[in-house]
Amino acid sequence: MEKEVRALIDKGSLKATPYFLPGELHADFGKLRKALERQLEKCSKKCREGIVVVYGDACHPEIQEIVKKYGAVKVGPALNCIECLMRKEEREILDPGKSLVYMSGGWLKLGRILFQDRWGWSAEEGKKQFSKCKGVVFLDSMRNYKEHKEEILEFCDYTGLPFLKKVDVGLENLRRLLLEAEQRLKDERRVKKR
Repeated sequence: MEKEVRALIDKGSLKATPYFLPGELHADFGKLRKALERQLEKCSKKCREGIVVVYGDACHPEIQEIVKKYGAVKVGPALNCIECLMRKEEREILDPGKSLVYMSGGWLKLGRILFQDRWGWSAEEGKKQFSKCKGVVFLDSMRNYKEHKEEILEFCDYTGLPFLKKVDVGLENLRRLLLEAEQRLKDERRVKKR
Protein backbone atom coordinates (compact mmCIF):
# COMPACT_ATOMS: atom_id res chain seq x y z
CA MET A 1 0.00 0.00 0.00
CA GLU A 2 3.05 2.26 -0.08
CA LYS A 3 2.31 3.77 -3.50
CA GLU A 4 -1.31 4.38 -2.56
CA VAL A 5 -0.50 6.09 0.75
CA ARG A 6 2.22 8.20 -0.87
CA ALA A 7 -0.21 9.22 -3.65
CA LEU A 8 -2.77 10.41 -1.08
CA ILE A 9 -0.09 12.46 0.68
CA ASP A 10 1.27 13.88 -2.59
CA LYS A 11 -2.24 14.92 -3.69
CA GLY A 12 -2.81 16.67 -0.36
CA SER A 13 -5.66 14.28 0.51
CA LEU A 14 -3.84 13.10 3.62
CA LYS A 15 -1.46 14.78 6.04
CA ALA A 16 0.87 12.19 7.51
CA THR A 17 4.47 11.18 7.95
CA PRO A 18 4.53 7.64 6.58
CA TYR A 19 6.72 4.75 7.64
CA PHE A 20 6.69 1.51 5.69
CA LEU A 21 7.66 -2.09 6.35
CA PRO A 22 8.63 -4.59 3.63
CA GLY A 23 5.64 -6.48 2.25
CA GLU A 24 7.54 -9.77 2.42
CA LEU A 25 7.01 -9.76 6.20
CA HIS A 26 3.53 -11.14 5.48
CA ALA A 27 5.19 -14.54 5.04
CA ASP A 28 6.36 -14.75 8.65
CA PHE A 29 4.16 -13.70 11.59
CA GLY A 30 7.13 -13.63 13.97
CA LYS A 31 9.20 -11.32 11.78
CA LEU A 32 6.19 -9.14 11.03
CA ARG A 33 5.42 -8.74 14.73
CA LYS A 34 9.03 -7.85 15.61
CA ALA A 35 9.35 -5.34 12.77
CA LEU A 36 5.98 -3.76 13.51
CA GLU A 37 6.70 -3.49 17.25
CA ARG A 38 10.13 -1.99 16.53
CA GLN A 39 8.58 0.61 14.20
CA LEU A 40 5.72 1.37 16.60
CA GLU A 41 8.22 1.84 19.43
CA LYS A 42 10.19 4.38 17.36
CA CYS A 43 7.08 6.16 16.14
CA SER A 44 5.47 6.34 19.58
CA LYS A 45 8.41 8.48 20.71
CA LYS A 46 8.28 10.81 17.67
CA CYS A 47 4.64 10.97 16.60
CA ARG A 48 2.84 13.22 19.05
CA GLU A 49 -0.37 13.23 16.99
CA GLY A 50 -0.62 9.44 17.19
CA ILE A 51 -0.14 6.46 14.92
CA VAL A 52 -2.47 4.91 12.36
CA VAL A 53 -1.44 1.44 11.19
CA VAL A 54 -2.42 0.28 7.71
CA TYR A 55 -2.63 -3.48 8.07
CA GLY A 56 -5.61 -5.78 7.75
CA ASP A 57 -6.93 -8.02 10.50
CA ALA A 58 -5.73 -11.07 8.54
CA CYS A 59 -2.16 -9.79 8.17
CA HIS A 60 -1.31 -10.99 11.69
CA PRO A 61 -3.56 -12.92 14.10
CA GLU A 62 -2.68 -10.52 16.95
CA ILE A 63 -2.62 -7.27 14.99
CA GLN A 64 -5.22 -5.57 17.21
CA GLU A 65 -3.28 -6.35 20.40
CA ILE A 66 0.04 -5.25 18.89
CA VAL A 67 -1.38 -1.92 17.75
CA LYS A 68 -3.26 -1.26 20.99
CA LYS A 69 -0.12 -1.90 23.07
CA TYR A 70 1.45 1.21 21.51
CA GLY A 71 -1.65 3.40 21.71
CA ALA A 72 -2.07 3.29 17.94
CA VAL A 73 -5.18 2.54 15.90
CA LYS A 74 -5.56 0.33 12.85
CA VAL A 75 -7.55 1.10 9.73
CA GLY A 76 -10.71 -0.83 9.65
CA PRO A 77 -12.63 -2.76 9.80
CA ALA A 78 -10.52 -4.21 7.04
CA LEU A 79 -9.60 -7.87 6.77
CA ASN A 80 -6.73 -7.18 4.37
CA CYS A 81 -5.34 -4.60 1.95
CA ILE A 82 -7.99 -5.52 -0.61
CA GLU A 83 -10.68 -4.31 1.81
CA CYS A 84 -8.65 -1.13 2.28
CA LEU A 85 -8.96 -0.47 -1.44
CA MET A 86 -12.47 -1.81 -2.02
CA ARG A 87 -15.41 -1.58 0.35
CA LYS A 88 -16.37 -4.93 1.82
CA GLU A 89 -19.93 -4.44 0.51
CA GLU A 90 -18.65 -3.93 -3.04
CA ARG A 91 -16.55 -7.05 -2.78
CA GLU A 92 -19.50 -9.10 -1.52
CA ILE A 93 -21.61 -7.97 -4.50
CA LEU A 94 -18.83 -8.78 -6.98
CA ASP A 95 -17.84 -12.04 -5.32
CA PRO A 96 -20.61 -13.51 -3.11
CA GLY A 97 -18.97 -16.97 -3.21
CA LYS A 98 -15.57 -15.58 -2.23
CA SER A 99 -13.95 -17.45 -5.08
CA LEU A 100 -12.03 -14.67 -6.81
CA VAL A 101 -8.37 -13.71 -6.37
CA TYR A 102 -7.91 -9.95 -6.04
CA MET A 103 -4.61 -8.38 -7.01
CA SER A 104 -3.35 -4.84 -6.82
CA GLY A 105 -0.13 -3.55 -8.33
CA GLY A 106 1.67 -4.10 -5.04
CA TRP A 107 0.28 -7.59 -4.54
CA LEU A 108 1.35 -8.68 -8.01
CA LYS A 109 4.97 -8.08 -7.04
CA LEU A 110 4.53 -9.38 -3.49
CA GLY A 111 2.71 -12.49 -4.70
CA ARG A 112 5.66 -13.47 -6.86
CA ILE A 113 8.07 -12.90 -3.96
CA LEU A 114 5.99 -14.90 -1.49
CA PHE A 115 4.58 -17.72 -3.60
CA GLN A 116 7.56 -18.46 -5.80
CA ASP A 117 10.67 -17.12 -4.09
CA ARG A 118 9.86 -17.46 -0.39
CA TRP A 119 7.55 -20.49 -0.34
CA GLY A 120 9.06 -22.11 -3.42
CA TRP A 121 5.76 -22.98 -5.07
CA SER A 122 6.40 -24.35 -8.55
CA ALA A 123 3.95 -23.57 -11.34
CA GLU A 124 2.27 -26.89 -10.59
CA GLU A 125 1.96 -26.02 -6.88
CA GLY A 126 0.68 -22.53 -7.76
CA LYS A 127 -2.10 -24.01 -9.84
CA LYS A 128 -2.92 -26.49 -7.05
CA GLN A 129 -3.05 -23.75 -4.37
CA PHE A 130 -5.45 -21.62 -6.44
CA SER A 131 -7.51 -24.49 -7.89
CA LYS A 132 -10.68 -23.63 -5.94
CA CYS A 133 -10.69 -20.05 -7.25
CA LYS A 134 -12.58 -18.93 -10.35
CA GLY A 135 -10.44 -16.09 -11.64
CA VAL A 136 -8.34 -12.99 -11.08
CA VAL A 137 -9.61 -9.44 -10.60
CA PHE A 138 -7.21 -6.50 -10.73
CA LEU A 139 -8.02 -3.60 -8.41
CA ASP A 140 -6.80 -0.50 -10.22
CA SER A 141 -6.18 1.87 -7.33
CA MET A 142 -3.50 3.92 -9.07
CA ARG A 143 -5.15 4.03 -12.51
CA ASN A 144 -2.15 2.22 -13.98
CA TYR A 145 -3.69 -1.03 -15.19
CA LYS A 146 -1.81 -0.90 -18.50
CA GLU A 147 1.53 -0.92 -16.66
CA HIS A 148 0.58 -4.19 -14.97
CA LYS A 149 -0.94 -6.12 -17.90
CA GLU A 150 2.09 -8.36 -18.38
CA GLU A 151 2.38 -9.10 -14.64
CA ILE A 152 -1.33 -9.93 -14.48
CA LEU A 153 -1.00 -12.38 -17.38
CA GLU A 154 2.08 -13.96 -15.76
CA PHE A 155 0.16 -14.37 -12.49
CA CYS A 156 -2.80 -15.89 -14.37
CA ASP A 157 -0.47 -18.30 -16.14
CA TYR A 158 1.18 -19.22 -12.83
CA THR A 159 -2.16 -19.89 -11.09
CA GLY A 160 -3.98 -21.34 -14.10
CA LEU A 161 -6.78 -18.82 -13.52
CA PRO A 162 -8.42 -16.64 -16.16
CA PHE A 163 -8.20 -12.86 -15.90
CA LEU A 164 -11.79 -11.74 -15.39
CA LYS A 165 -11.70 -7.96 -15.11
CA LYS A 166 -10.18 -4.83 -13.71
CA VAL A 167 -12.11 -2.76 -11.21
CA ASP A 168 -11.35 0.95 -10.95
CA VAL A 169 -11.30 1.40 -7.19
CA GLY A 170 -9.14 4.52 -6.95
CA LEU A 171 -7.97 5.69 -3.55
CA GLU A 172 -11.20 6.96 -2.02
CA ASN A 173 -11.92 3.95 0.22
CA LEU A 174 -8.36 3.92 1.56
CA ARG A 175 -8.57 7.66 2.19
CA ARG A 176 -11.90 7.22 4.01
CA LEU A 177 -10.50 4.43 6.21
CA LEU A 178 -7.40 6.46 7.06
CA LEU A 179 -9.45 9.55 7.98
CA GLU A 180 -11.83 7.44 10.09
CA ALA A 181 -8.86 5.88 11.90
CA GLU A 182 -7.36 9.32 12.47
CA GLN A 183 -10.67 10.51 13.95
CA ARG A 184 -10.84 7.45 16.26
CA LEU A 185 -7.32 8.26 17.41
CA LYS A 186 -8.31 11.87 18.18
CA ASP A 187 -11.45 10.70 20.00
CA GLU A 188 -9.46 8.23 22.13
CA ARG A 189 -6.92 10.90 23.03
CA ARG A 190 -9.70 13.34 23.99
CA VAL A 191 -11.26 10.72 26.29
CA LYS A 192 -7.91 10.02 27.95
CA LYS A 193 -7.38 13.73 28.68
CA ARG A 194 -10.64 13.96 30.64
